[in-house]
Amino acid sequence: MNKDATNNKKNLDDNSILQAGVAGAETEVVQRYGSAVKEHFVAYSGEDRETGQKLAKGLKDISKSKVNPEYKDANIKQQAGFSAEVKTTARENAEKIINKDTSTKTTRTDDMNKQSDGKGGTVGGVNDQLYDIAETDKNGNYIYGSGRQLKYVGSNADECYKKLLSKGYDKYRDAGATIEVPSDYYDAVKEKLNQRIQSLENQIQKAKEKGDEALAEKLQKQLDKTKTTSNQLKKGKLTSKEATEARTNPEISTGKDICRIAVRAGKEGAITGALAGGAISIIKNIVAIVKEEKEPDEAAKSVVQDTAVSAANGAVISASGAVIKGAMQNATSGTLRTLSKTNLPANVVTVAVSASKTLKRYYKGEINGVQCFQELGEQGTGMITSSMFATIGQIAIPIPVVGGMIGGMLGYALSSASYGALKEALDEKELAHERRIEIKKACEEHIKMIRYYRQEIVKENNEYLSSYMQIFDIAFSEIKGALEIGDVDIAIEGANRITESLGAEPPFRNGMMGFNEIMAANTPIKLGGNYNE
Repeated sequence: MNKDATNNKKNLDDNSILQAGVAGAETEVVQRYGSAVKEHFVAYSGEDRETGQKLAKGLKDISKSKVNPEYKDANIKQQAGFSAEVKTTARENAEKIINKDTSTKTTRTDDMNKQSDGKGGTVGGVNDQLYDIAETDKNGNYIYGSGRQLKYVGSNADECYKKLLSKGYDKYRDAGATIEVPSDYYDAVKEKLNQRIQSLENQIQKAKEKGDEALAEKLQKQLDKTKTTSNQLKKGKLTSKEATEARTNPEISTGKDICRIAVRAGKEGAITGALAGGAISIIKNIVAIVKEEKEPDEAAKSVVQDTAVSAANGAVISASGAVIKGAMQNATSGTLRTLSKTNLPANVVTVAVSASKTLKRYYKGEINGVQCFQELGEQGTGMITSSMFATIGQIAIPIPVVGGMIGGMLGYALSSASYGALKEALDEKELAHERRIEIKKACEEHIKMIRYYRQEIVKENNEYLSSYMQIFDIAFSEIKGALEIGDVDIAIEGANRITESLGAEPPFRNGMMGFNEIMAANTPIKLGGNYNE
């Protein structure tokens, strides 16, 4: 194999390992945003297959509701209100997951067990008379005061405003229930209520000036009603148009929400990808400079290029991976649901990107059919194993980016090397002696790469620990000397030096005197604790 081909193969290997490292680093982003995507799949299907919970109705079911031709618009509007409840629940829960807030959950009262509302009444169960949506804790218990009523009523803000002040809404005012209206109606409705409040206040003032107490009292009741309505009003999570779309076209509505989450995942993934890819590239290029394979300016350009490519890859992996993860997490297959908790969704996207590059080279005639097949197989097995190692890496190193990145890199390199060594039997009849030598060299390169990455990791750890080792040496010397001369105070001082270097607070100071004070105080001894608390 000529020099250009060798260099091209090495670049492909380096890029694959870089992509595996980035995919590993994106694990946390894909998992978090993927779980948020899952909320919208649940909202559409009406079933949370991960927990086994079946909703009273999902968007798909609501869209099939019967419509009386004579009252079509009214029926659609009412059913759009039900769809708004489902969509609001999904959007709020998705947002909580993205923000890492899983202490509470938004739930339709139709999907809650009937329980006390904390005011002598009940909340939950089908067709709750006061609340459509409420907050629950992890055990499904109602959080007092969180009940809300959604009113996606009226064809415009003016109609919505008039309905809110109608007698039929008195029960919500009396119960102190929050009332949500379409987000595109909210500002206009709020403004109309404020204008009415000001007008009523002026009328009451004039009635009192005229001595008409009966009129003033009547107007005061209207004022109280309007103020209560204004105070209980809240902007909804959907526009009136979105609520209607969720009823008439639930697939499109769900797809839009999933796309919004994917875009956000892509933006966050681009940052994570740039950090991970940049870190990998820096290590790789420092090694290349030391080995005199690259000049500093060439290495700097390579780092910039790798960082940019990794940012783009991170965006694609996170955006697409989140959608795949969400779908897998709510799949009917238990196996897929289990795999959704690994880094497989991110690696599916990575394999697809890598495969497209290989196929492009094949169509351009740069590689033959056998070589194309071999590269596709290597990418597939490599990425599957990198998924497993990324998970192991995060367990071993509980820092999402670092653990996943290292695990993904090593997993890909190991599996690629193993695949290359074992596949000779597959293409024994197809490949010439020169190609077999090439495969052997590729395996050797992978092994070398594993070794020098391991060396770099060891080097980083040694540098990180070197300062501690110096402190430990000094401290141990002090303790040893103190024991030889019988000076307890110096021994305690040496032990405290170690404790402080590790970021903890010594249990006592002032040598033996401090120890005696703690013993005399008859308080619990907290190792590493702060005794000034």
